[in-house]
Amino acid sequence: MDGLSIVIRQGDLLKVIAFTPPFYIGDTMNIKELKKILSNYPDDFEVVMSSDEEGNSFSPLADFGVGFYVPETTWSGEVFMGEDMEEEGLSENCIVLWPTN
Repeated sequence: MDGLSIVIRQGDLLKVIAFTPPFYIGDTMNIKELKKILSNYPDDFEVVMSSDEEGNSFSPLADFGVGFYVPETTWSGEVFMGEDMEEEGLSENCIVLWPTN
């Protein structure tokens, strides 16, 4: 991935913001990096998630959770949450964002 694209909505206007290094470096992002990017935009902007890297469809962010992420490859993995996480004796290491659709 060469960078990151974020779609923001203000009223009826959708705007795609593309970030390339040094704004976004690497294949993954942590909370510190996300906060730095989001600090440049108004608090009332809606957060919209892309379904894939190409931006084939979009959905507003609906909810979030915390869990333990176990990468299975460099681009996907498994997340344990709630009772599953407790049964495995795992502690939280990620935030999971849930789209509306």
